[in-house]
Amino acid sequence: MKREFAASIVTSATLGALLWCFWPFVERMPEPWAGDSPHYYLSLATAGLVTGFLFPRQPWAVLIGVVMGQIAYELAYIHVGPTLLRDVLFSIGLGILAVAAAFTGAGLRHIACRIAQW
Repeated sequence: MKREFAASIVTSATLGALLWCFWPFVERMPEPWAGDSPHYYLSLATAGLVTGFLFPRQPWAVLIGVVMGQIAYELAYIHVGPTLLRDVLFSIGLGILAVAAAFTGAGLRHIACRIAQW
């Protein structure tokens, strides 16, 4: 159980950091939530869905991982100023979308396992 929890955090943190890494190439904006398009929200949902499908028993770990990944990337590569607290709060708030998608991914995994046993 602990191994799956850690793997879920690492997977979602990696996907969260990749969101920030590739974002300037997608939207030409420094922060993902600064754009007008739904790409960031779809990317967060995809990260949660994938992590929830791979690790169905740990959907809440996705929130920890996504927030850690995004903030770690921001601290490492983006000039951090007085907006860091705002960015952390945005990451947590929008990370709920990834958690909802992780629950969906876990449900899809459950359905897929039932179909495979049938």
